[in-house]
Amino acid sequence: MQPWFDVLKAVLSKTLPEASTGQEPRNQPTSVEERNAWPWWKVKKWSVQIMSRLFSRYGIPSYAEDEVKEFARHFSVNVAPQFLGPVCETLNLRPSGQFCTDRVVHLCLTFVDLAVELAPTYKLLKPHMDFLLYKVCFPTMCLTAEDIEQFENDPHEFVHKQNSPLADFYDPRMSAITLVTDLVKHRGKDVTQPLLSFLTEIIQRYGSSEDAAKNHVEKDGALLAFGSLSDLLLSKKKYSSELEGLMVSSVFPDFNSPVGFL
Repeated sequence: MQPWFDVLKAVLSKTLPEASTGQEPRNQPTSVEERNAWPWWKVKKWSVQIMSRLFSRYGIPSYAEDEVKEFARHFSVNVAPQFLGPVCETLNLRPSGQFCTDRVVHLCLTFVDLAVELAPTYKLLKPHMDFLLYKVCFPTMCLTAEDIEQFENDPHEFVHKQNSPLADFYDPRMSAITLVTDLVKHRGKDVTQPLLSFLTEIIQRYGSSEDAAKNHVEKDGALLAFGSLSDLLLSKKKYSSELEGLMVSSVFPDFNSPVGFL
């Protein structure tokens, strides 16, 4: 099956230049809607979706059915690590100022989430935790300009979209939340304290900034992260004792904030 795996990797790794460069493949659309429908982005979507499906079924041998355990052991050690490189390269598109569709980001984050629990793939991911948490996941969790515009113009649809039961299947924000939560759950010794320090710094910076300099979107993202981790944090005494202070100093005051989404 290695040739098939090579095809999947090659498709996901393929560079898709902007139409203005004149490079192949040519004529990439400029609007988000048209890019989502462009065959090359659809091919990338299917490549990473197939990778994720294979991983979910064969990536962790102890979960595999008896008749496929041998293949699962081979997949977990030899195949899954091969996919990590193209997946992380794809996740680096947005941080580096390039375009990537929401669906592809969602599926790549889903793949990384599966990789967190498996020792061979986590060993490869571990040196890149700062990139994944602070360059990929946190920005993905934050509201976009389009989200804020929708909140201001159609708040009912905004609330519906943010709480849609289908969001788990397509929204990169939900897959980023799931990845962060599972990292704290499964690899807490490596990520919990640095992550909480990062989030706390955002909250403190917001509180100490002049009104004109406050980054409302960044604070909203930090509060979303704290809320998503609340069950895990409340279960540990060293963290639960600090949450009350966070609520009093940084959450309750925002009930009177002129920034509606806070």
